[in-house]
Formats: sequence, C-alpha cells, structure tokens
Amino acid sequence: MQTRTLLLLSLGCGFAILIAGAALLLQLSGSDDLSTPAPVGSVVLVGDMAVTVVSAETTTSSVAVELQLGGVDDPDGSRSFGLIASGMSYAPDGGDCDPVSVATRTCTITFDVEVGGDDASLALVAERGESRTRWVLPAG
Repeated sequence: MQTRTLLLLSLGCGFAILIAGAALLLQLSGSDDLSTPAPVGSVVLVGDMAVTVVSAETTTSSVAVELQLGGVDDPDGSRSFGLIASGMSYAPDGGDCDPVSVATRTCTITFDVEVGGDDASLALVAERGESRTRWVLPAG
C-alpha cells in the first residue's frame, strides 16, 4: 500500500471514531438522570414494582430499610435492591420481603454493613429491567 492510501485510511478511521464519540455523547445526554433521588415516603414505580421507602434504621453494623412493595409477583423481589454506603455496594443480607406479590405489603430488608458515624452517606438503589431508582436514606 502507498503512504497516501494509509494516511487516507487513518483519517477515515479517526473521523469514524469522532462520529461514534459524538453519537455516544448525544445518547448519554438523553438518558435518565439519577442525580435527583426519589423522596422517602412516596410511591415510585421501579419497572413493574411499586416501591415505597417508609423508613431506615441504622446501627453500627447494619442498616434495616422498611419498604412497601407490590404490583408484581416475584419470588426474589429483594434481589432488585442494593445499598451504597460510603462508596461501597452491598446486597441484602436478610429480611422478609420475599416473595413480592401484586398486593402491597410492608416488609424489611437488612444489609450487614459497618456505618462509620453520622457523616456516612447511605443510598438505597432499586433496579428492575431498564428502570433504576435511588433513595438517600437518613443517617442515624
């Protein structure tokens, strides 16, 4: 191959990469913004499940979140939840939320996590399908 051909091919590849980057930026700018958390106490639809965060109780070794769940039959509904505490992600370690049914009921999910003081940030995250919601939990 000639040098001119290689230079034109490299310019073409660079232009294709530039177009792909612009398309990705447009796609990201239109995605759902998770910067605003859902309010504690209000009903939020996460995919096909209706979720209300009622309260959260924090101790030095665990976080218990009281929820109202309903709207869908799911034998493993609590797997949709996770806790982010001080930048670390945690899966539920217990609770009485499984199975979730169409009828709304109150239950508790617990997370074994060491919470470091009153300044620890806690966020409950629920993800079902392509829908994702988070709640900022009160510390203490």
